[in-house]
Amino acid sequence: MTSSLNGGNDAITATYSGDSEHNGASGSLNGGQTVNPLSQTITFTMTAPATAVYNSNFTVAATASSGLAVTFTSAGSCTNAGATYTMTSGTGSCSVIANQAGNNNYSAAPQVTQATAATKASQSIGCTGIPSSAAYNNSFTASCSATSGLTPEYSSFGVCSDSSSATYTMTGAKGTCWVIANQPGDNDYSAATEFTQSVTATKATPVASFTGAPATAPYQSNFTVTATINDGVTPTMTTSTQYGMTVTMTTGTGMCTMTAKWAATANYDGITLTQKTTAEKLTPVITWPAPDPITYGTPLSGTQLNATASYNDTPLSGTFTYTPASGRILEAASQTLSVTFRPASSADYGTVSDSVTLVVNPEATTTTITKTVPSSPTAGQSVKVYVSVTASYGHPTGTVTVNSDNGGPSCTITLVSGAGNCSLTFANSGSYTLTGTYNGDSNDQASTSPGFPLTVQ
Repeated sequence: MTSSLNGGNDAITATYSGDSEHNGASGSLNGGQTVNPLSQTITFTMTAPATAVYNSNFTVAATASSGLAVTFTSAGSCTNAGATYTMTSGTGSCSVIANQAGNNNYSAAPQVTQATAATKASQSIGCTGIPSSAAYNNSFTASCSATSGLTPEYSSFGVCSDSSSATYTMTGAKGTCWVIANQPGDNDYSAATEFTQSVTATKATPVASFTGAPATAPYQSNFTVTATINDGVTPTMTTSTQYGMTVTMTTGTGMCTMTAKWAATANYDGITLTQKTTAEKLTPVITWPAPDPITYGTPLSGTQLNATASYNDTPLSGTFTYTPASGRILEAASQTLSVTFRPASSADYGTVSDSVTLVVNPEATTTTITKTVPSSPTAGQSVKVYVSVTASYGHPTGTVTVNSDNGGPSCTITLVSGAGNCSLTFANSGSYTLTGTYNGDSNDQASTSPGFPLTVQ
């Protein structure tokens, strides 16, 4: 008989199953049969590359002649996960190692290795934050990064400085600033191609101030304006009325415009700043003493309407408009006189008003019994008594009471145009004296007539 044996020591046993006349029996080969394992070899079916860059991957494949699985290990500038290898350095060599440990039937295969030379990876630099142009003395910060993750080195050329950092300051206002970034590489990365970017230099806008002008200022007032700038240039200053640092308001209306101009320099643009101040009129002072009292019937005149106007004790000319006007006769009472002054120089001085109180006293009156009708009445006869009340101005109004002495009668007259009459009837004959008493009104004082003799028959 023939049989395939496994490598190693195989037990061989013979067994007789017996027959009708014999019993069955078995027996073993003393010490068994030793079988030697077969040899095997490993062959790469996908070889490692001659070179590989840092951090790149490649995959190999190998088979054993036994058909058993091949295991992979690494040494040097790489690591592996099974048949996939990753370069861990940009220098040195990666050893790709294939093994097959064998089993009972196959002895271990001879180790097979392949070498891959490590090479540095390339890198590039990119930057942001770099303007196309920048003004003198201004700064900007470049933000550069390398694809390797390594830190770039900054430098500059032209009209700028960087002080070995990423912040660049323009040192001129004409020409070009070159922003330069390099990364020299290391064991894993080769040097990056130098990065350069141009920035065009321009003149700066100066930092200037122009202050001191108030929003409003009255005629003839003064104030000082101040101008400053960071480029050292002395400004030319003008106003709409005069030159210089001190401004005087020459009118009370309109707008005063002040201008400060700085000429351009090699590094700075020219600049113009303005301030505006609204002119204000001065307020005149009216002097108007309270007038002395007058009597009703006295027309207003310059004696009462005598206001004057001035500013800082300097008389001002202009027009005085009085209310009530000159020539008016005022009722007896405390009256208010008003005036509005309009200066002749209306552009510089404002219109102002004032008032005073004028006391108008009632005027004196004269009361006279002019006649009786009849002039010699008899007892029991009605007698008309005629009375007049006169004053310097106008006709008094109101009433007159006529009285008679010795128990005689009385009567009341309502004046019309300062005159009137009333009737008396005397019961008894005799001599009587009549008097008329005027009771006064708002403008006229009361008065009493002289006695008027009357004989009743």
